[in-house]
Amino acid sequence: MPSTMEALRTMHQEVTQGPDLSRSVVLIRLEQHSFGNSRKLRKSQYSVEGGDQSMTSASRRLLDSPELERTNARMASLRKYVQDQSLPFPIDGVYMMPLPKVEDVVFKIDQLIEDIENAVTEFMATYRTREQEAKQRNPGLYDPSDYPPEAEVRRKFSCYYNIVSIGVPEQQLKDRVDPAILKKARQSSERLWVDAAEMTRQMQAQIMLEMVENLRDKLTDDDATGKPRRFTNAIIDNLNDFMRNFEKSMNVTDYKQLEALVKQGRALLNGTTLEDLKDSAKLRAKIKSDFAVIEKALVPMVGERKVRSADEF
Repeated sequence: MPSTMEALRTMHQEVTQGPDLSRSVVLIRLEQHSFGNSRKLRKSQYSVEGGDQSMTSASRRLLDSPELERTNARMASLRKYVQDQSLPFPIDGVYMMPLPKVEDVVFKIDQLIEDIENAVTEFMATYRTREQEAKQRNPGLYDPSDYPPEAEVRRKFSCYYNIVSIGVPEQQLKDRVDPAILKKARQSSERLWVDAAEMTRQMQAQIMLEMVENLRDKLTDDDATGKPRRFTNAIIDNLNDFMRNFEKSMNVTDYKQLEALVKQGRALLNGTTLEDLKDSAKLRAKIKSDFAVIEKALVPMVGERKVRSADEF
């Protein structure tokens, strides 16, 4: 009778010497995102009777929204459908699909994504109404910063997929899968990259805008005392670091408009030290005035905030 190790070795040989699985399947990568409908409560917003509050946490729902629940339910249905049609694969969000099933599965995915888009549209039509309902029901917990502008909320919803062929020759894939199906998958993947590029541009413009606003604020004399505000090297260093990194490696979308403003900003701060700004009111006024032009140009590039805070960069 063979030992356990011998049996395992035989099983391994049978698997590795069997047919090449990668030539009979493709991978479908599914990416979904939704609006986060909960926020963690601060300790001051709840109490614990007969226990240690430091060992607890609590959260609240932002919206009581059947429309949002319906949207999330449809997203869950899409994930379950793809999972039910696929074979096991060790990476979350990636599904191994036998070639003969690809056309039917992708056709169904497109239908389910359309259902999701319709549900999102219904949610967006009621978003502000649900916000006001939440404010009325829990005025003490209401925080307007938890409810971003509609355009930002809409961007939080996304659903993309793409088909990845590892071992199937391209011509064989085209022969066995309708080219229209492959085209739809590529278009879905392309939309993901377009959205990612747009978000990257907006985030980078927002970071620079917040840094410029911070610099100009520190260069403004204190209203109460009429004296210069206190600030540190970090105000200048952080802005210089961002602009230098943007020019060196972070301009992955070839953002010409922001690139021009970065060059302008670097030229304005070239050689300027904290001591220079502290010692010269004339220099402070000039730098503040010059960066006001940059700030004015950045504002429309950012649009509705916030994509990401400069503190997170």
